[in-house]
Amino acid sequence: MPKNSKNLAFVSQFVKIPEDVVFTVEYSIRVAQMAVYALLGIDREIPPILHHDQAIKVKLDAVIKAF
Repeated sequence: MPKNSKNLAFVSQFVKIPEDVVFTVEYSIRVAQMAVYALLGIDREIPPILHHDQAIKVKLDAVIKAF
């Protein structure tokens, strides 16, 4: 959220969240929660970022399934 902003929030793929993947439902929900909580001063925990499996086998299986 821009500094000193009182009524503005950017949501969806237009916001960068470190260590998160754009274009997932979780990403869109997390960004909206962050914006609403910040604008309304709500002190609640945002759900944690789930890190995706980086194993070579998982990546290879994904490529095979894509074709």
